[in-house]
Amino acid sequence: MKTSLLLLVVFGVLAAWNRWVDHADYDRQHDAYGLQALAFRAMVVDCQALMRFYVGESGALELQLLPAGFLDASANREGTVAGVEFDQAGRRVAYWLFEQHPGNVGGSSGIQWPASF
Repeated sequence: MKTSLLLLVVFGVLAAWNRWVDHADYDRQHDAYGLQALAFRAMVVDCQALMRFYVGESGALELQLLPAGFLDASANREGTVAGVEFDQAGRRVAYWLFEQHPGNVGGSSGIQWPASF
């Protein structure tokens, strides 16, 4: 009985995962595995990867991979170093990100994006 319940849970989670994988990308360009590959490439090439998390209209998690250039590295103030804001214990609490790619005409100023989500 316990084994059959466990199998139901496992198959339910697997089915939910398989439904989500194709719709994971906020920009609707890749599936979850494509995002994973792009994030790995960004970590190798740029030594960092930025991923924003959204809750989509359906309530499902959506991921947005951002180029490293979105981090406002010029944001340096008390508790903030190169666009990363820290609390007094040294934990990351926010990132300062540009609203649009800094290479776009007109540019933009950095906005605070909570590190918790």
